[in-house]
Amino acid sequence: MPPRKPLRVVGDPEDAFLAAAGDMPDAYLECRGSQHRFNIAEPFRIVDSGREEGFRKHGGHQVYAVRKMVCDRCIDPETGHSMVRYDFYEITSHRGHTFLQKIDARYEPPPGYATTGLGRIAGNRGLVLGMALDRAIASTPTRGRGRPRKGA
Repeated sequence: MPPRKPLRVVGDPEDAFLAAAGDMPDAYLECRGSQHRFNIAEPFRIVDSGREEGFRKHGGHQVYAVRKMVCDRCIDPETGHSMVRYDFYEITSHRGHTFLQKIDARYEPPPGYATTGLGRIAGNRGLVLGMALDRAIASTPTRGRGRPRKGA
């Protein structure tokens, strides 16, 4: 699938989002409307960003804990990639016990999930849920006055 060109928003950003989301798989809309179903892909580990290549400070902390999580629902059918979330935690002690305080989170969306150039409108849950409802109604076979068929 060729990379999508960033949309240039001219006019209403909601209309631009609807145009961009029109081809999104149902699973992407479901995750946008009801949040991701993250599973732990890599358990907690301690990172020293001063010694490990590819890591940087988070929240001003050189040493921190990181955990990788992957959504099991919004998987791109062509690449098999899913939404990935990295959570970063400050490591402290509280009454003699290890205590983690979240300091940052980073996301890596699957292809076609991000709506480039639209900012946070992509997170407008009411609009996303409305799109999901419209798709569900369009795909439900009916008998007459909009009632679902028996057994459907």
